[in-house]
Amino acid sequence: MAIRADTDGAEGKTVLVCIDGGQLRERRPKRGRKSADLKRQGYYADWKEPIQLVIQTVNGDGSICKERLPIYDATMEKIDGAFTLLETYLRELDISNPTVGNFFRIAG
Repeated sequence: MAIRADTDGAEGKTVLVCIDGGQLRERRPKRGRKSADLKRQGYYADWKEPIQLVIQTVNGDGSICKERLPIYDATMEKIDGAFTLLETYLRELDISNPTVGNFFRIAG
């Protein structure tokens, strides 16, 4: 995963990290033949939970910085995979000394 070359790191800036989840169903077809009285093949639909990450830079007055593009990404892995992804982005952005780091989890 590569981050744009025009990102100059976030040292001394306020960084906003939002983590959101949801639910979706992923269809997997059932094995075997379909019954003669049915028109369609059956399927399994297990619930999955995608996790979305949004990383933005915030100006001193609290408004979103327009000079830097936000980073959007999502994963279908468990929470450990999401935090690994988040750690990778924060290392790429060189978030070693931000002014303030805000972490939000949006609950619905």
